Amino acid sequence: MRKNILVINSYSKDISPLFDLLEAMSGDFKFRLLSSNLNNALRNQFNTKLWKTGYYLGWFSFNNWLTNTLFVLFYPFFIASYFIIFFAFNYKFKLNTIICISLIDKFIFSIPANLFKCKVIWLELPDEEALFESRIAQIIYKVNLRFCDKVLVFNDLTMAKLMVIGARKEGVVKISTGFEVQKYQHQDDLFNGMVARVRKNGQRYFTIGVIADLVDSGYIKILFQAVSRCLEVIPNIQVVIIGDGEDKKTLSWLAKTMKLDNLVWFVGRQLKLRKWIDNFDCFILTTTIPTIVDLSTIYAVMYGSVPIIAQRHVGLENLMVSTEGILNTLIDISNHEMLAKKIIEIEQDAIMRSKVGELEKQHILKDHNFEQQVLKIRDIIK
Repeated sequence: MRKNILVINSYSKDISPLFDLLEAMSGDFKFRLLSSNLNNALRNQFNTKLWKTGYYLGWFSFNNWLTNTLFVLFYPFFIASYFIIFFAFNYKFKLNTIICISLIDKFIFSIPANLFKCKVIWLELPDEEALFESRIAQIIYKVNLRFCDKVLVFNDLTMAKLMVIGARKEGVVKISTGFEVQKYQHQDDLFNGMVARVRKNGQRYFTIGVIADLVDSGYIKILFQAVSRCLEVIPNIQVVIIGDGEDKKTLSWLAKTMKLDNLVWFVGRQLKLRKWIDNFDCFILTTTIPTIVDLSTIYAVMYGSVPIIAQRHVGLENLMVSTEGILNTLIDISNHEMLAKKIIEIEQDAIMRSKVGELEKQHILKDHNFEQQVLKIRDIIK
């Protein structure tokens, strides 16, 4: 008989790679979702699979001293109120485990779930910031850790931060969303010729790939500056940007203003990435703090043997393969001169580029195998 798992998530952000893991475990577990956010990407995915979803009234943001103080004052009331909600859910579905994702969900449901003898799992997203910016949130977090069986994290940086707050090392487990080789399929369409297009003189373009939501796109603007600096050394450079968002028009205008409009291609969102990644010579991660979706993208790029340039000190150090003595690709990408230098370094040494790419692919196959991660997480939540 399948065990009943309640996933509680009130974030609206896209965490679709997590849903892929849940779907792979649906033969052993019956998943249900509880959320206080109707604009919830995970809720939409649950609905497409006809999995049960529920709603509870409540949301809190730990973004200033006033909201922090109010939460502390009303915390006993919150616990009492949501105890009743959890009692109703547990009575109806006979829950075995709960998985809490957003900060508020951990604070108000961990104690009731523990009292009803449910296993409590916390999932810390790699871009979680509210916890580490609020001292009061950290205190409440530490108190509730006593009622949590395991905390799942996606990188060593988050684990180190939790150790500072007071988490026990044996209570924190690093996981991965894994990379599913079978889904990495080629898809032919009218864009295929664009990325690998050839100049009249027969020289192939050096293609920089970007996959990102075009919102708050400061690093892409810096990339444009770096590309301008690279043109004298790499005249055959081009940039392919996969994604969409409110900054697309601004970025397109900026590329035209900088006379890069013939070198920068905006191709919108793409469901099948292999046809693009296979033609990238270099990939640049342009998000300030990597999200769970960014990590999934990085896995695909690494499997495609493409060198990755990304921001240092944001939790990627232990994900990227050790290329010491070959190439250091984690830099300060807010510095366009440093970024330009790294792009030129990668373009100039094809042998090194190939070696780094091969190391990346081996790393993904060994340490981020999707089936292995499914088994690992299944053992934790069962």
